[in-house]
Amino acid sequence: MNNVECTGCDFFEEEAIYRRADGPDDCPECGSKRKMSFVGLRYAIHGQGPGSFAAVDFGVLGKAETKEDYDRCIKTIEARFPGKRVNIQEETQAQKADRLETIRHNSWKRKKARGCDDQTLKELSTYQKAMKAEGTPITPKKSAPAKAK
Repeated sequence: MNNVECTGCDFFEEEAIYRRADGPDDCPECGSKRKMSFVGLRYAIHGQGPGSFAAVDFGVLGKAETKEDYDRCIKTIEARFPGKRVNIQEETQAQKADRLETIRHNSWKRKKARGCDDQTLKELSTYQKAMKAEGTPITPKKSAPAKAK
C-alpha cells in the first residue's frame, strides 16, 4: 500500500493497493502512468527500543539504553532527592578521555604512595595464579604486631 499520484493530471489516491512488481495501475481519469507519492504521508514512530535512544550511563543505577530505562533512572533519582532537578549534560570524547586519564593517574598515585608499583602487582598476580593452579588456598599473611620500644 502506497500513496500514488498521476503524472498527467492532479489525481491522487491514498493507500492504493497494487503489486509492487507490476507497479500501480494507470490513472482512472486520464489514463496516464501513476507513481508512488510521499504527499500526505504520515510518519508514525512506534516504540522506543534499542537503537532509538543514545545510551546514558547513570553509574550505580546502570546504563540506560532505552527511553524506558532512562525514565526509570530519572524517577529513581527524583524519588531519592525530592525537589531537586536532574540536569544531564553531554560529555565529548575528549572530556571523557581526560576524565578517565585523571582517574588512572590518581589510582597510580595512590598505589605509589602505598609502595605498590606495577612490577610488584604483576609478581603478586603471577604468584596467586600459581597457587591457584596448585590448588593451594591463598590466605593473606598477617603482619606481626609492632613491638613497643
